[in-house]
Amino acid sequence: MLQRMLTLGHSPDPDDAFMFYGLAKELIPTRGFRFEHILQDIQTLDERATRGLTQCDRTAKACPRPLR
Repeated sequence: MLQRMLTLGHSPDPDDAFMFYGLAKELIPTRGFRFEHILQDIQTLDERATRGLTQCDRTAKACPRPLR
């Protein structure tokens, strides 16, 4: 099965680490998706999302562009 890579941005804060732990450790089925985790501070993540450098992130901008 062809795996699709998604880049996810989230902060290294404990609450974000908890939310993304299952994906990072491959403990949940991802149905053909793989994830690159970008850990940065929230302001940097917001800037990356605004520039479209991540498909999804933990900001209020959630998915700045539609997934294809």
